[in-house]
Amino acid sequence: MRFALMFAWFVSAPAHATPNGYQSWSIDYATPQVFITVDNVSGSSVAEWREFAVTSEPPVVELDGAYSCLYGRAYSAQAAFGSPYFAADLWNAYGWNFEETDLAGGFGYSPLRVFEGDDHEVWPSFEWQMQLPSASSTWSPESIVEDALEDYVDNGGTAQDFLRQDWFLVEQWPLYMLTKCEWEGQSTGNLYYRAAKGARMVNVYIRYNADPDIVDPIGPGGPLSVKWGR
Repeated sequence: MRFALMFAWFVSAPAHATPNGYQSWSIDYATPQVFITVDNVSGSSVAEWREFAVTSEPPVVELDGAYSCLYGRAYSAQAAFGSPYFAADLWNAYGWNFEETDLAGGFGYSPLRVFEGDDHEVWPSFEWQMQLPSASSTWSPESIVEDALEDYVDNGGTAQDFLRQDWFLVEQWPLYMLTKCEWEGQSTGNLYYRAAKGARMVNVYIRYNADPDIVDPIGPGGPLSVKWGR
């Protein structure tokens, strides 16, 4: 039986750096920007009952890279946003668990590319429609708009005024390429893996569309009084 061992050398490398165990490693192109639209979909005129939701289609993202392995062959590559990492239980895992529980964290994953043959150098290329993070995630466009509203209120504005205006918010999300090399130990027959990751920043433009139906509270203690915060 051959064991698959993943070394814990997870190098967060910019495009110009070469991680340990690699002859070369680079991100050659990444989508520079994505556009997302958010609306208040509550159907209510009361600000405190707001419900933000993404109403645009999921963005299409591209990433092109290249890497070559110092030992063995190129095994796999994948792209993801946020803070993806290689699952800790794969540091000493059997080979048949390798693809199923490969990565954890992050969001908007590309399809996994598993390379055939013995090529030590590959040029992974991805184009996919990314899945946005859930509304409860701190990365989500809904959370970003909610945070902007709360900042607006903290600085003397009202939730009603915020919701009745158009807003154009700009964030940056890291887009990672995550790669692995594989080789077989000559004396043990065990499989060994060397992993690396690096990122390019993607500008995220979030448009919030004004909701003209939002009304001001009647007054202190009235039926439309607003309670601030989530």
